[in-house]
Amino acid sequence: MLSIIAAAGILSMSLNQVPIAAERLAKEEMSDAEIVSALRDAGDVPNTVRTVSVYFAGEDGPINRLKGDAISLGWRLADVSDANGTLYLWLEREQSTTPEDLARLRQDTLRMEAHYKVKYDGWETSVEAANY
Repeated sequence: MLSIIAAAGILSMSLNQVPIAAERLAKEEMSDAEIVSALRDAGDVPNTVRTVSVYFAGEDGPINRLKGDAISLGWRLADVSDANGTLYLWLEREQSTTPEDLARLRQDTLRMEAHYKVKYDGWETSVEAANY
């Protein structure tokens, strides 16, 4: 068990070393701003922890490598589907939608995209409104 925990730590540390292209990061920041705006307009409370889903697309080998490492990277496997020879991987984790947590989400998913040679295809979550 200790070797599995050590391997997960090493994988996570090595993923933190993966560089992210500035233009790719900027593109995702713009996309995230649109999602966050829609969430806030709907009354979302950013510091509420909820399920956030992310999507990746790619070929069989890279998607299955990511699928195999997902748990050690802090994700749950939600679904894998195949459409016209492209695999789609849907992962989930619990987090808030605060600016800090969304910045970490961007960093994590874009590093996964670069490391595993898959296409990050965005995220979604539910609106968590205040209970008065």
